[in-house]
Formats: sequence, C-alpha cells, structure tokens
Amino acid sequence: MILIFDDNSFRLQKNCKKIRLDGFFVKGDSYEHCEYITKPMLTVLVSPEHTKIAQYMRDFSAEKTICVLVLKKEIPEMQYARNVIISPDGEINTKDLIKIIKSEYGYNLCHDMINYILIDEEDKDVYFGNKRLFLTDKEYEIVRFFAYNRAKKFTIDEINEYLHLKIKETTFSSYISKINTKCYNQHREDIILRTSYGYGITPVTGIFKL
Repeated sequence: MILIFDDNSFRLQKNCKKIRLDGFFVKGDSYEHCEYITKPMLTVLVSPEHTKIAQYMRDFSAEKTICVLVLKKEIPEMQYARNVIISPDGEINTKDLIKIIKSEYGYNLCHDMINYILIDEEDKDVYFGNKRLFLTDKEYEIVRFFAYNRAKKFTIDEINEYLHLKIKETTFSSYISKINTKCYNQHREDIILRTSYGYGITPVTGIFKL
C-alpha cells in the first residue's frame, strides 16, 4: 500500500526492506518509471528534483493517492505538499507513514471497515457483509492489500512486488478463485475482480447472493 520513488537504489532498497519488515506492503522504483505505475494509497517521493515537485503533486493528486515528500532539509517547494518528512539521510520511519495514513484516511490498520469489507488484523481475517471468510494467511494478505487500495487496479508484476511474491499469474489466479469461492459459500459476491488491466477489490454493490 506504499509506493516509494527514489533514484538512490541502495537507499530505496533499504527503505523498502525496513517498511516490509514493519508489516507493510511496499514497492520501490526510480522516478523515470513513475508515469507508468499504479499509485496506491500512499506515494512517497524521496529527494525528488526540486523543480519537479509541483508537477508531481498535480499529477499524483489526479491519481487519488496521498503524496509524502521526504526531503533532506526544508525548501520553498515543500509548500506544494501537505505531508512532508525532513530526513537528512533520506531514510523513512514507518511510524511517520502510519501517522499520515491515520490522518488522511482514518484507518487504524488493525480493525478497519472499508465499504462492506472489515479487515481484522487481530483475527487475520476478513468479514464481508458481516460474514467471516476464514481465509488462509496468504489469502488474507491478498484481500487486505486490495481493500486498502480500493478503486485501484494492479498488474501481476506490481502485485508480486508489493506482496513480495514470485509466482506466475496462473498461480495468483488460483488464489483469487479460492478467495472468491469462500465469498460464494458465504452468499457474497466476488471480492476480488479481474479486468483487462489487472486485479482490484470489488466496488461492492451491497446486493449479495441469497
């Protein structure tokens, strides 16, 4: 649920590893690819070119992601961002990102209701329309990722990086099939949908199977 752009590959890998170990889905890339990547709920820009900050803020705002600037020091261009972290070495503290997620989205990341989908971190399970799905650990992680990134569609390559997987799309599709079968068994519609672009959470109609 956290996308990091940074042209310093060593620092990027270090930040991604730390955030992943703190229990968050994270993907990192260089700025040259930022135009082509689906932006999740939180997009972090580490030491971007100062002259491009205003344009990044405009472009990413249209993609409905919350942007966070990580800067070595205060600069005039930081006025374009609502969320700024000052870090002399460019390293990211996950606690700072959690505070921003809570402030911007109101999520506590433990027990969150997203439309008709309840993410229960204590039970490591999902309740869909008040019906518990009894997901496996891997299935839970998949649904959790998509739920927090609702209204977003991700390619299989993006999903593999966020969820730290190395599987073919046919294997991932089998996970989705099992998850949606559990929804069907609870008289609920499919919770994960596949489109021509990739995968995403259902927008939820509120009309369930009887």
